[in-house]
This record gives sequence, C-alpha cells and structure tokens, in this order.
Amino acid sequence: METVATYYRKDNSVQRLTYVAIMADGATDEKAIHVASTLNDEIGSEFDNFDRGLTVKQSGLTIALRTETAVESLKHLPSRLRALTSALGVGGVTWFDSWDDRYSEDILEIDSASGSPFDVITAVRDQFGSEEIQLRLDRGNDAQWSVTFPYSVQAQDKLESAVGTDLEKVMQRIEIDGDHLTNLTVTVDSGPDAVGRLEDIIDRADSGTSAPWSFNWSVGSSRSMDGNLLTGGHISVGSCDYAHDSAKEKEPSQFMTTEAIKAQTQLRDSYDTCP
Repeated sequence: METVATYYRKDNSVQRLTYVAIMADGATDEKAIHVASTLNDEIGSEFDNFDRGLTVKQSGLTIALRTETAVESLKHLPSRLRALTSALGVGGVTWFDSWDDRYSEDILEIDSASGSPFDVITAVRDQFGSEEIQLRLDRGNDAQWSVTFPYSVQAQDKLESAVGTDLEKVMQRIEIDGDHLTNLTVTVDSGPDAVGRLEDIIDRADSGTSAPWSFNWSVGSSRSMDGNLLTGGHISVGSCDYAHDSAKEKEPSQFMTTEAIKAQTQLRDSYDTCP
C-alpha cells in the first residue's frame, strides 16, 4: 500500500505544495504513474499560483518532480535510473527536477558509488549525457564531485589524464561545467614542501582544462590549532576574480595563518592575472 504525505508552505517568499508518495515494495512504474495522475487531478484551483511538486520514493529511487509533468517523466525516468544503478552497482539514486527554484537544472545525486568517479561520469553520460543535468557525486571520505552535463568524452579524458589516482587522494571537491574545470579544492599534508606540492597540483589540473578556474586549498586541517585561522587560501587561476572589497581580502591576517598568507601570495604571483 502506498503512503502519501502532503507538505504545504505559504509565506511572503514561497508558495509551495509538495506531495511525497512512498510506494509499496514491488510497486510498478504504472502504479507510480497512477498515483501521480490522481494527485495532480485532485489539486484544487486555489493552488494555481503555487509551486507544486511530487516526490516518489520507489525501490531505491527518489524522484522529485513538478506535478504538471510528473506523469510524463515517470513513463521513462525510473527505468533509466534503474539502468544507471545497475551499471554502477549502487543501491539507489536521487533525482531533483528543475521545477524547484533552488535548482537551475535537473539534479542527479549518487552516493557511495565504488570505483573511479570518471567511471560514474561515463555511466551517467550513457543515460543522460545529451541533457542538461548536474551530477552530484558523494563518495564518503573521498572528494565530492559536481559535473554539469553535457560533458564531452574529450574533455573528460583530458582531465582524467591530468588528475590521476594520486591527485584524487588530496581532492576535497571538484566542480566541472561546460567541459571546463571551474573549481578544485584540496587538502595537503603540512611540511616545508607544501607550496611546491600545491604548485604541482595546480599545474597538473591546469593541463587538463582551460583557464580560468578557482583553486582552494588547506594544509593539514582546514583551521589552525586554536581553530581560529585558516591554513589555506584561494587562487583565481588564469584570472583575477576575487572579492577585492571583502574583509578577508583587505585584512587576510584576521582570517589566515601567517604561513597561509605567504603561500597564497606566492601562488597568486605565479597563477593569477592580477596586476
């Protein structure tokens, strides 16, 4: 038996009606379509000006859709997502349709996928690569990936060759959009050669993409021993895209350790384009 919960919000900024349908074990896609159709038909005219959404939870899949298009989406989306989970050997995935004003494109979230993140990217491309979606890959203690498709095989191969498995070990977050690396965040071990290792990471990543892109780093832990100051900084590689009027840019000593400021100055001199 299906369980349906209703969530309603109306205030000065948001008018939203959301249904969450938890399908019974073994429920077919046709049953999910029937539930979506029934709920859509039951929405009264008093909700015409509301954002209206339906989230379907079914056999490891969580699919959040606009109610007006849910029936059509449920005719093809679950089977494609199941094919993806089978190819990756994961228990489930989450899909957010771009009806929600928090997202500019459809979102596909995958947790705990084993193997290389590039294998996951390839599997997603096989199912959705020609569509405008964003893959969010969370691999537990490994780096978080955000990849906006379409993402070409050529761009992926170039970045994969540059990154390698050893660089993946220090990565915390990587963002890719429009065949282009946009952000890389890393943490490296402390030591006298930390700046040299950071330079190597920047050089390698830069060889796998085109500038500009953002590089963020920390050394050891993200904060100093007293927990107050940052151990790393930010580089606008191939550009000069900083919040120049921010307190952190004007008074870095209030936010960063002396070592981090020195390293940031050295790296910016080498990699950004500021005068």
